[in-house]
Amino acid sequence: MGYYLSLAISTIIKDKPLCLVLLFFAIFRLAAAYLVPLGADESYYFDWSKEIHLSYYDHPPGVSWLAYLGQLLFGVNQFGARFGSIICYFLSTTVLVAILHKISPDPSRTQSRALIVMTILTPILSLGGFFIMPDIGLCLMLSLLLLNVLVIESKTKLGWWDAISCGLLWGLSFDFKYHALALGGGTLFSLLLLRRHQLGKDWKFWLVMPTVFLFTASPVFYWNYTHEWVSFLFQTNHGFAQPTFNIKTGLQTLIGQFVLLTPLVVFSFILSFKQLFRSRYGVIFFWSTAPLALLLFGLSFYKQVLPHWVIPAIWLALPMMSYQMKKPRLIHKINWAYGLLLTISIPSVLGISHVRDALLASLDGQTGSLAELTVWDHLAEEQFLKQKIPDRDSLSKCDVSMVSLRWFSTSQLAARFPGLRVYNLDDRLSYYAYRDKEYPVAGCPVLIVSNKKHYREPLIKGLIDIDEKISVKPKYHEDHTYILASGKWK
Repeated sequence: MGYYLSLAISTIIKDKPLCLVLLFFAIFRLAAAYLVPLGADESYYFDWSKEIHLSYYDHPPGVSWLAYLGQLLFGVNQFGARFGSIICYFLSTTVLVAILHKISPDPSRTQSRALIVMTILTPILSLGGFFIMPDIGLCLMLSLLLLNVLVIESKTKLGWWDAISCGLLWGLSFDFKYHALALGGGTLFSLLLLRRHQLGKDWKFWLVMPTVFLFTASPVFYWNYTHEWVSFLFQTNHGFAQPTFNIKTGLQTLIGQFVLLTPLVVFSFILSFKQLFRSRYGVIFFWSTAPLALLLFGLSFYKQVLPHWVIPAIWLALPMMSYQMKKPRLIHKINWAYGLLLTISIPSVLGISHVRDALLASLDGQTGSLAELTVWDHLAEEQFLKQKIPDRDSLSKCDVSMVSLRWFSTSQLAARFPGLRVYNLDDRLSYYAYRDKEYPVAGCPVLIVSNKKHYREPLIKGLIDIDEKISVKPKYHEDHTYILASGKWK
């Protein structure tokens, strides 16, 4: 595996124009990581990273561990939390180039450039390159697993190190996201399928590899065991419970793929299936990518499937897709011009404050779902809150805390008010249901921040004596009303 990684690094370094493009986008992602507001899921994972656990209610712990490591270098802030994603993205791209060298011993410059271009100009893949999200670590570990399987599938006999490396990479991918069961499991199933006549030689591999996987993934299993398997049950219910056929959601998901993946990537992914069973490599790529993609596209006609959920499957298919791109065509250039437009414009509009404010002003206060990203900074500037929050350096054990009534608002407030403990009062299960088991002692001051449609006064009054309450419409967000209140814990 090291041989192909060295070939990948050499290919990138020798291509000077490609190096300049990669350097530009590396700087662009670093700037975007600092400037672009946190999304709802990102702020949630950011909050996780402040208290490291073996696993969490919603996902395995890998995303929080990665965010935590970045903050050791850059402090407890969104840039530090996002930094690990940028590094993982670059490493994953390098592994994809190594995979291309494995399936095409002498790839052309067109093929290697096509692969890199797909990673940086496919909007949903490129934007995910700086977000705090489980998929980024998942993609790195699965890419390494795919490369490893491609390297060992033709060996005379699978050895101990093969078992340890495959089990370790599969387990680490599982520590980021449960999708690893389908994707990593599919990759290893393809190895079993191709080597089914050599089981007599490989029996030690198939005994040791699952054992290493279970050991590497043991934090997740142990946490679930001690929490009544709640995370496994949540993800199962979240993905498959109460399916109802809905052609609208299915079509929305498919259209979203064309918009955020670009038409060329979608069609290349579909056409790549023609090559899948023409070689042993094709079998591996099929079982590594197709099961998750087909599952999600099929499921989208029964439940809401977000466009980014398919990222790992598309990511692993990129080497096979680029392998088929023998020469650039006009349609390719048009596609990548479109991809460049989205890749550059979305972070620029959201990250540059003057541009973002101009966009918000042009909407005449009707921001709709865009407010999920943009309202929080304006809400944090409300005088009601600023007047009641003391100097952050002088906070004591019984100083002011905050509460909200949804997991996403709790995590967004925690990101905007560092140093303050923000509690979640929602009775729906989330990470906060396991973290917020005790509240401050009676008499300690508290501030309440909630969207009006989520505000539940009977629930709040059971825990807090309210002294003052106002309604506000944050700047540029006249279609959203928030309740701000102050009081004391009972």
